[in-house]
Amino acid sequence: MRPISMVSTLAILVSGCGGTPMSKSSDLGSSDMASSPSDGGTGDMAMVKVTGTKVVGGTALQLPLNDYPIMDDGTLVYQDKMGFPNAVPLAGGKAEAIATSAAFSIFPKAVFSYSNIDQAAGAGDLSVWTPSQKTVGSPIPSVITVTGNNAGTWMAYLKSTSGDGSVADLYVSKLDGTSSTKVASGVAFSTDMAKRDACGPNWKFAGDTLVASYCVGNATTATVVAVASGTTVTLLAGAKPFFALNKDNTQVVVSDAAGNVKVVPIGGGNGTPIDAKFASGLLLNGEDTLLYVTSDMKLKRSPLTSPSPTALVMADVGAMWRAFGATDPAVSPDKKYVLFNKNFNPDTNSGEIYLASVTTPGTATAIVDQQTGLLQGDAFTTDSSRVLYYKNVKSVGKSAVVADLFSLPVGGGTPVAHGTKVWNSWAGTGTLVVYNDNYKSSPKSSLGDGRADLRVLDVAKSDAAMLLAAQAEADFYLTAAKDKVVFALQQGGADQQGIYVAPLQ
Repeated sequence: MRPISMVSTLAILVSGCGGTPMSKSSDLGSSDMASSPSDGGTGDMAMVKVTGTKVVGGTALQLPLNDYPIMDDGTLVYQDKMGFPNAVPLAGGKAEAIATSAAFSIFPKAVFSYSNIDQAAGAGDLSVWTPSQKTVGSPIPSVITVTGNNAGTWMAYLKSTSGDGSVADLYVSKLDGTSSTKVASGVAFSTDMAKRDACGPNWKFAGDTLVASYCVGNATTATVVAVASGTTVTLLAGAKPFFALNKDNTQVVVSDAAGNVKVVPIGGGNGTPIDAKFASGLLLNGEDTLLYVTSDMKLKRSPLTSPSPTALVMADVGAMWRAFGATDPAVSPDKKYVLFNKNFNPDTNSGEIYLASVTTPGTATAIVDQQTGLLQGDAFTTDSSRVLYYKNVKSVGKSAVVADLFSLPVGGGTPVAHGTKVWNSWAGTGTLVVYNDNYKSSPKSSLGDGRADLRVLDVAKSDAAMLLAAQAEADFYLTAAKDKVVFALQQGGADQQGIYVAPLQ
């Protein structure tokens, strides 16, 4: 795992869908114009342990470092030895080049890439590729960052209007660049994630409607708008850079800077007040229920219809946990539990870890009562029976951070240690967990984040973890069904190296 302080201070980022499988069905991700090393790598010649089917062979192939690489139609996007994006059917088939640029990002139905890069502005000419249409439209110049809707029909992007990329104009258009509408001018932009959290821009598509929050110039409060069919409606000015869409995309939750949170129609209107002390929150997936933290450190929930807040935890709630790289806070898949911290250290991405009920008021359970806990990947098993968390954070090399992986039943019990020097972990079906331990930094010739032993384990059983690949590339992903793992191998002989898919059992 990479510490936030390292990722957020890069002048140029590759950050599309947040690097998480949940982003596959979310429009919350955005892709900043980016560049990657391009010196390739050759791998080691000794044969290594590997399980699975090779999807595509070749030396120095790599999965994207941050973006979820499996598109909606089953196309797998990977990087060649130059860092350029290529596509191949995950089920097997012919590979093809997408772009001759190492600056790209992946969305469910489109890949965005950048050329003619202005390093000072962090901007480039934006091109769009889809599995069915290939190159779509003509390049759009001076783009800093972009997002697309789930249907693959619309996109929103920022065009730099300053030499350093700190000021931009916000546009929305069809994927081919037609029907373009300028939404706002002079939008403030920063690659510093702390500044972006404070003032955006944030955006998400509700079908073909763009909802966005942004600050203009030196403003310290945001404007939240909805854009549909070329018409922009202001939902709230003087706002926090927060919004959330209800399950049928007809209502938007917004809050002013003072914490007065309300739900408004997506087409605009006065809305219905919910609370006067809102600090941060989310709508529970598939429910019109707002789960939120207040400025006086309480955890509350409220329905959007006839709002009626209920306090779940009465004190010492700093913020709901959000696993490193994740878009949303750490709520269990069954929406019965949430993890929060009292204090959070952004330099180490660590804090206390408390478990609270999302449905019933009560006292939270301390899982890690010191500011040494960390979340990475999935925070719960898929069946919601166990919390997955990290302790004992260690630095490796110049920038990598690893930790020890634990699980704990949500109903209480004894924590179980599963691995040391773990880079990442994802929840498979039921109580299966895929993780990689024994992390080592990559050789200078590699594009990757490092290498580690890839394993699968049933955390509800006492059986030993099964080794899938020895010293595979550190970044790996699960399929949407969570029944397969996709990983890259740069070790072994030339006939072993490539991208693999392995079933989980």
